Amino acid sequence: MTVTWKQLAQAVLTGTPANIYQINANTTATITAASAWNPTGANIVVDVYIAPNAGAASDATHVGRVTVAAGKTSPVFDLINQKMGSQQILFAAGNGCTITVSGAEST
Repeated sequence: MTVTWKQLAQAVLTGTPANIYQINANTTATITAASAWNPTGANIVVDVYIAPNAGAASDATHVGRVTVAAGKTSPVFDLINQKMGSQQILFAAGNGCTITVSGAEST
């Protein structure tokens, strides 16, 4: 087994959930850090989801929500220590926030 520590995703989010990271086949991942930066002048709600391969962001795959204050960075605690299996997808939404997710992939 090979473990690779890396940045799993970094994206500027829109108001619609978007695929920001999909794990490869025969690979697993553990999220160890996640934060959202809000450069705007208003509070923004960030939602995160972990869905199966070909799945979608929905109530059934919702992992967490954080409100990020204007001009601030907030940890996304609900992602930390989440495990992702082969081909699972990480979705996120948060109009204008930048999300950064780091962790380890194992093959």
